[in-house]
Amino acid sequence: MQIAEGLYAFLWDGQGHNCNSYAIRYSLDGSPRYVVIDPGKLRVLVANGTEGEKEYRGGGFDSLLGKMEADGIRPEDVALVIVTHAHGDHCGSAYEFSRRGARVAVHKDDAQKYLTEVMDGYQDGKPDKEDIRPDVLLTEGELLLGAPAPIHLWVIHTPGHLPGSIALWWDEKKALFSGDTVFLRRVGRTDIAGGDPKAMRSSVRRLAVLKAEYLLAGHGNSGVIVGSEEVARNFELVIRARLPAL
Repeated sequence: MQIAEGLYAFLWDGQGHNCNSYAIRYSLDGSPRYVVIDPGKLRVLVANGTEGEKEYRGGGFDSLLGKMEADGIRPEDVALVIVTHAHGDHCGSAYEFSRRGARVAVHKDDAQKYLTEVMDGYQDGKPDKEDIRPDVLLTEGELLLGAPAPIHLWVIHTPGHLPGSIALWWDEKKALFSGDTVFLRRVGRTDIAGGDPKAMRSSVRRLAVLKAEYLLAGHGNSGVIVGSEEVARNFELVIRARLPAL
């Protein structure tokens, strides 16, 4: 769904575990192009009706394509995929966009994990590892999309959930794509491999000062928080009640 001019949210509402995905429209020499942020899983693991058993089913990548096409976004117009961190529920279907011509961008500290997570999503017909290597290794700084009047995004390194976790800041829209760093009333897990509570506390505080109008989180049906007061209130709650518990 379009939530502002050129800004789209595709919240996960299916069975199983997957992330929210987002898209930004920009112009390249007069033609519309899109960047997809966190394309999610290739396939989703769900209960198969037998107690305690689960199976992989379609629905991850295919579900995202359906939602994008409902908003008039064709997969061939996706020029770039940005992964906020290299967990399979965020990056698993990135290669499917790459096969259709998109470039893939991952923070340099998550580049190796990205390869493993994407490969693990394919049960059969695994792609060659060389084919799925990310095209762009991100570091903190400005990212320009389009020409001759580019959109300016800012890559913010936000370790805590993973060493290569990032957030994206679109100043024109005051839109903050927070990945798995901060959600509605909570923060990302740090009790996992690569997690770092101290780094998470620092990352959340860095994002809190941005005065966002839109907080676009990596998970949750309430993944989009709209309005500067609501976003600020959410950060205040998270900093007061969640960070001390890490």
